[in-house]
Amino acid sequence: MAHVKLGPGDAAIFSSRIIPGNERAIYRLQNQLARQGVEIVTEKDHFVHVSGHPARGEIAELYKRLRPKMVVPTHGERRHLDEHAKLAQSLGFAKTMVVENGDMLALGPGEPEVIERVPTGRLAIDGRRLVSIDAAAMKERRKLSHDGGAVVTLVLGRDGLPAAAPQVTVLGLPLGENGEAEGLDAAVREAVAGLSAPARADDEKVKEAARLAVRRALGEWVGKRPTTLVHLVRPQG
Repeated sequence: MAHVKLGPGDAAIFSSRIIPGNERAIYRLQNQLARQGVEIVTEKDHFVHVSGHPARGEIAELYKRLRPKMVVPTHGERRHLDEHAKLAQSLGFAKTMVVENGDMLALGPGEPEVIERVPTGRLAIDGRRLVSIDAAAMKERRKLSHDGGAVVTLVLGRDGLPAAAPQVTVLGLPLGENGEAEGLDAAVREAVAGLSAPARADDEKVKEAARLAVRRALGEWVGKRPTTLVHLVRPQG
């Protein structure tokens, strides 16, 4: 978060560094101020950076004034929490509990203790559902947004060879007009034809050969290896 202070001469001083992910919002604010004739000063322009985190002496002064009955360090990695607890103990506050995300701390009655752990993590709204940001579907979505996707429909004859030209649909990748789509069809046909007869009788081996052929070709042409699905159709009976 940026700390903003209005200085003399209609200047806005952004004294903290921008936390990654907040750039657009902060730049939008700075542009709005600039349109009103306000001078923008950041830590990149002048030596104005200050930390939003207190030093050890400041924390010690706070505790001496508040005299808390118990100290529960928050915000930071485990090593930061441990150091915070050691500082509190050195000041004479023996009741110090170090807890981590998911720890349920009971403050009373009796001595404070961690009584349970609860699930934690970042959540995202996906349509009508609330899902974990680390769920497999969300990871796949991020990969698709970066590398695109491809779908292959492959119809085989009784000999295990393509009975018709393979159909390849590419999603989210810039294929030019240089016959690249036809080149994907040819790459799939060639990959399947190169398999042995026993391998052509194995659905998974045929699918993997087609999948790799598409990914390899697109990797050479556009520098991407998209998520690729293969639909295989064989004659019945």
